[in-house]
Amino acid sequence: MLLSIEENMSIVALLSGLLLAIYGQATSAYPMDGGAEIPLYIGGLLPFSGGGWNGIGLLPGMNLALEQINRRKDVLPGYQLRMITNDTQCNPELSSRMLLDYVYREPQKIMIFDGDCSRGSEAIAGTAHYWNLISISATASTPALSNRVKYPRFYRTCPTELSLNPVRVAIMKEFGWTRVATIHSKNEVFSLTVDDLASELKEANITLISSESFVNNPKNQLESLKKQDVKIIVAFMYAHEARKVFCEASKLNMTGEGYVWMLVGWYQNKWWDEYFGRFDCTKEELTEAVGRSNYFAIKGQELSSTDEITIGGGTVSEYDEYVKNLVNNDPDSLRYTIEYAFGYDTVWAIALALNGSIDVLKTTTFSDGRMRRLEDFTYDDKEMMMVFFESLAQVSFTGVTGLVSFENGERVGITIIRQLREDLLEQRIGDFNPAHVQDPLRWTSDIMWPGGKVPLDHTPEEPEVNITIAAFHVTVGQTTFITMCALAGAGILLSLGFLVFNIKFRKTRYVKLSSPNLNNLIITGGMIVYTSIFFNGVDTQLVSLNFKAVCCQLNVWMLSVGFVLSFGSMFSKTWRVYQVAVLQTPTREVVTDVLMYTMVVVLLLIDVGILTAWQVIDPMKLVLKELYTMDDPTIPNQLISAKIELCESGYITYWLHALYIFKGILFILGAFLVWETRKVMQ
Repeated sequence: MLLSIEENMSIVALLSGLLLAIYGQATSAYPMDGGAEIPLYIGGLLPFSGGGWNGIGLLPGMNLALEQINRRKDVLPGYQLRMITNDTQCNPELSSRMLLDYVYREPQKIMIFDGDCSRGSEAIAGTAHYWNLISISATASTPALSNRVKYPRFYRTCPTELSLNPVRVAIMKEFGWTRVATIHSKNEVFSLTVDDLASELKEANITLISSESFVNNPKNQLESLKKQDVKIIVAFMYAHEARKVFCEASKLNMTGEGYVWMLVGWYQNKWWDEYFGRFDCTKEELTEAVGRSNYFAIKGQELSSTDEITIGGGTVSEYDEYVKNLVNNDPDSLRYTIEYAFGYDTVWAIALALNGSIDVLKTTTFSDGRMRRLEDFTYDDKEMMMVFFESLAQVSFTGVTGLVSFENGERVGITIIRQLREDLLEQRIGDFNPAHVQDPLRWTSDIMWPGGKVPLDHTPEEPEVNITIAAFHVTVGQTTFITMCALAGAGILLSLGFLVFNIKFRKTRYVKLSSPNLNNLIITGGMIVYTSIFFNGVDTQLVSLNFKAVCCQLNVWMLSVGFVLSFGSMFSKTWRVYQVAVLQTPTREVVTDVLMYTMVVVLLLIDVGILTAWQVIDPMKLVLKELYTMDDPTIPNQLISAKIELCESGYITYWLHALYIFKGILFILGAFLVWETRKVMQ
């Protein structure tokens, strides 16, 4: 049933009132007057209405933490921590506007408590740091917020969605599923998670059959999964989108026996029964479809499984009992309180960070030559904000959700696995602790399977299909290679003819005037470049692997050295014409052949120096790269994998740039000399 804003706020009032009765004078979520202690204000941004996510469940933990902190004499002595909250309605634009309202309205806020949905959290974290405000989220698991460039002053006490992908893969491996698919709504939050999951699956040798995405109606995507015989489906979407997916899936009989669904774990209990809109399914049909699915819900641990004494002095079971008593164990009300643990731990993290900053502020002289107190913080004080930021990174305590600490602003903790049962309530059946390297996945309860047995990842009636992969090399065609070699050979023979002619008639006046020795170098360089074609076109089907690796090196050397010999010789000849015919000097300079040969040798030495450094530091190697994989049109159940042989090195781009710059300068100077000598023969 759709709850109105008034009904939501009545639950808030009930929870706060009961906390007051239990603990005495509770600290309100709104500013209060009176008291000798100096108030420190936290700006709270939570959605109490609107679609997608309801943050009302955070309030019991937030209020309880505030009360305990303000009663403690060893935490923020002389201060009283208060919180002002506003309803963001899970709307990014409204979240940004309310953040600005906090900034421009008294009282001064010292930090931002973010209980918004992921879209709202991105808006808050992307803006708050401009006013030197740290935002710490209790609920946002989107991977996008891990970007420290875009969100430099962001922390969170809930694990990121990316940290849950190893859990999903571990479950698949546990039950031997090797064929899975994903479906997600087109949203950056889910797209990033799906991309990461695809990498995790590939590393675990699990085939991702299909990765479907939808905008409004998922009907076509689900039909595609059905046709591909997908049985294990990982879904990433908001609750209102999940209702559409399960409605369409029920029509295709994809929610009962033989199918496994894995959902994100941060939906409210009975999420399919909330804000029910216009669907092709009735509420009863949708409830039946979801109930048949017995889906897995995967989420960061909400309540610690140990009975350790927490930072507040009580045990987890005691706190859990308090919250259940607040709503008289009413299941419909409990769905709004399941997040209280993250609200509790987040407020404590803020308090301990501020408490740890007190001594630092007392002993630190800032750039203006003064020290600071907590109440001195302003939105222009980046130095003071950095004290809070670094203090928050050092926070470590036992909270209701377990050990709370941060690494690069991220919370990495235990993941819990829940399963929907016949009573339409999710029950914890296992957990995943990355600290237990050998066996991180642990089952704590029996798993209920539709039909009483573990589903297969394919339809059992169909015979298993063995897919074979036929690899082939994409090479230069033999006809093309032979043709090019023949043309290169003809070029070499023609060059040899010119060389013989040049040597035989070297004393003839016109030949002698053209510097026959430099002509010989030009011809030799051309023949070397022609020869590189033979080495460039061969592949391992014609020669051995070792010889092809040698060809990688020879090809580079021949192309580069041949070019320098030919172009360098032409450059030196043009330079002599420029010196003699263009430059007007009092004395006529004689440019000898020795000087021209020296110029060619210098250019050659520069080229050889670059090539030698490349050869020694980062030699070329033969690598085999996959171009594409496709179905074999002639052989059933066979894939064709096209591969190509390439000559590469680790820093090939930098070496090529060095050669291009050297030869580019030579080209530019050569073009200049040609332009300047263009009228010499006229």
